[in-house]
Amino acid sequence: MKLFANTGTELPEGLELVHAVFWDQHLCTPLLGAGYVQFGRARSCYDPVCFDLNRRANSGECPVARLDHEALLMHQRVEVVAELAPSFLALVGA
Repeated sequence: MKLFANTGTELPEGLELVHAVFWDQHLCTPLLGAGYVQFGRARSCYDPVCFDLNRRANSGECPVARLDHEALLMHQRVEVVAELAPSFLALVGA
């Protein structure tokens, strides 16, 4: 998985968080409308890795899910491929 950077600078690959989240309007519009915020991408494909804001815990943590990019692009439908972790902290092993 590739996490978007938060360096405050312009990166040549377009992976700076502030730009990458909104880079592809065909992905970000249905994602945000369904309560998902992308912060990374699957390494092997264009699938977005997102926080699922619909299932926020009392601690404020959200599950991390990988979504099917084709369902988003072709049908504007959110389809969870896998829940990667119950929270970002669990994802990074903190």
